[in-house]
Amino acid sequence: MPPKRNVVWAKVDVGKYPHLFIKKNPETPIRTPQQLFTSSGMMKYINFNMYKGESEEEAANRFSDIILKLSEPALGSVSCQEIEKWRAESKRFLVYFGTVESVNKGSMTHLSKNAIYDRLMFDGSAVPFYVNSSS
Repeated sequence: MPPKRNVVWAKVDVGKYPHLFIKKNPETPIRTPQQLFTSSGMMKYINFNMYKGESEEEAANRFSDIILKLSEPALGSVSCQEIEKWRAESKRFLVYFGTVESVNKGSMTHLSKNAIYDRLMFDGSAVPFYVNSSS
């Protein structure tokens, strides 16, 4: 079963909060809503738009995939076998060898914050962070 996540969807009155809209072009009055994703005190703007010919259901599913990916736990668990497989495939990743507790509430909490920051700041090039607590 996937981990439980606290995800909140909200609709904002843009008439009351016009600063949440951006102008596509300073010379035109066209304005695009900004979608925001927040996690651990950090925020990411998601400038999501429907593709030409895309149905509302397809767009909603694509947007949901983005939100689900961003809301995954920042540090996933990884086995030694997976690490060896990824090394053989030359995949990029970072593994902390230690306890999950030290990352969540101990001396290594900065790793969790860095993982969240990396995910929110770098769309296509975020490095996946993992914890391996095997002895």
